[in-house]
Amino acid sequence: MQSSELHPLLDIFESRLGKLGLICDPAGKAIYESSARHGQGSGCAVVRPTTREELRWVVEQLVAADAPFVVQGAASGLVSGATPSSTGAQWIISTQRLRQTLDLDVNNRTATVSAGYRLSDLNRAAAVHGLCFPIDLGADPTIGGMVATNTGGARLVRYGGVRENLLDVSAVVTRGHSAPACIVGGQRALRKNNTGLSWSQLLCGTFGAFGIVTDATLKLHALARQTATALLAIEKAADAIDLLVSLEKDLGEFVSAFEGISRNALVAVLRHGVQSPFEKAPPYAVLLELTSTLSSRQLDLDLQLTDWLGEQLENGLVQDAVVGKPEQLWRIRHSISEAV
Repeated sequence: MQSSELHPLLDIFESRLGKLGLICDPAGKAIYESSARHGQGSGCAVVRPTTREELRWVVEQLVAADAPFVVQGAASGLVSGATPSSTGAQWIISTQRLRQTLDLDVNNRTATVSAGYRLSDLNRAAAVHGLCFPIDLGADPTIGGMVATNTGGARLVRYGGVRENLLDVSAVVTRGHSAPACIVGGQRALRKNNTGLSWSQLLCGTFGAFGIVTDATLKLHALARQTATALLAIEKAADAIDLLVSLEKDLGEFVSAFEGISRNALVAVLRHGVQSPFEKAPPYAVLLELTSTLSSRQLDLDLQLTDWLGEQLENGLVQDAVVGKPEQLWRIRHSISEAV
């Protein structure tokens, strides 16, 4: 059976995008039909454009044909938002090949990045210049997916989410069957821009409902020169709020992460092979991290943390603490979703 007999759009897409731009066979589609944790669907086909203009054209063709579709980045999300339904009628638009641009402006501390690049790609390029995009996750999503979901991550308390670090976006927006799809926004790295509508604010966090992100201009931050990490054992979740108030009062400018972990979550992680830092799992735990761009000669961050912890142990808010071992402690935090 010819592809045109299966669906007339298949030949149209292959003629424009080539064989690499269209996946129809079941084995090839399989990796696009499930999410990172759960959810299994069935797609009509996978369309993989490589440029903004190709993406605009693909969306235009699908809308004109009244064909349903779902947009997918790295499929690293945990809620099946980018997974096709089980009907087999939805097309999957993958943005993984949208990798035209990865430009850094070191002096302005910004990066303009195509939607298909991964967070790790951006951070590798930025690290060469002593910079990073500090939205920390247990996964490695695409930049377009991070903008679409307004990702927060474990260091939200210090840096905010994607929205707070987003200067501009480009996106493909549909205007109905009777009008062609168009590309809106740009890559203006202005930190204050009152020249019109803010596409970054309109599109960030809308999960693709208003448009498909093609590029983003992001704020970069200086890499930390020091890090101090601790996992605290406390009696109840309410005590964590008092700890956070105390920590921000005494060391607020250095606080980069403050993550609460219930006993059930901690036990689930330990049950799956992660080494326990405590002899017995506490009722509640807090993972905290301090970072600074100052050198240890200018500021001893470990000493600042241990002095503060000494006060909390003395006043009874903290029952026990493990200081250091950042890889082990962060592995606990990043393993919670899968373990649970």
